[in-house]
Amino acid sequence: MEVKVICWAVVEKDGKILLVQEKKEHCKGKWNYPAGRLDLDEDIFSAAVREVKEETGLDVELEGLIGIYQHKSIRGNCIVMIHFKASVIGGEMKHNEDELLDVRWFTPEEMRKLDLRSGDITQDIRGLEEEGTAPA
Repeated sequence: MEVKVICWAVVEKDGKILLVQEKKEHCKGKWNYPAGRLDLDEDIFSAAVREVKEETGLDVELEGLIGIYQHKSIRGNCIVMIHFKASVIGGEMKHNEDELLDVRWFTPEEMRKLDLRSGDITQDIRGLEEEGTAPA
C-alpha cells in the first residue's frame, strides 16, 4: 500500500469556480479542481500553488484550508486530499495540453450539470449554493 498526498485549490473569482477537464484515460472528460501530488521536496502550500500554475497558467494566493479528506483508491492506496481556498493574483489562463482538455470558470449551478471527477466537488457545490460564496 502507498500513501499519496494530493493538494487541491478551489479558486473562486466573481462567484465562479475554476475547474480543469481531465485528459488522463481513466478520468477523461471529467471536471476537477486544479490538483496534483505533493512532491517530496515541497510543502503542501507550495504544491497547491504550483499545481494551479502548471494546470491553468494562473498565479494564486492561498486564503485558507477548506478541509483534509482521506479516501481509499481502487488500487488500495491511501489518498490524503488537502483542499485550499485560493484567489487569482496574476498569470494568464491557459491549460496544460499534455494533461488537460480544457480549463474554465463555472457557477455552482453550471457545475451541477458537469461530469465531475470527485464527490467532494458535489459537496462543495451545495456549500456554494447555500452560502452564495466559495467554500470556506
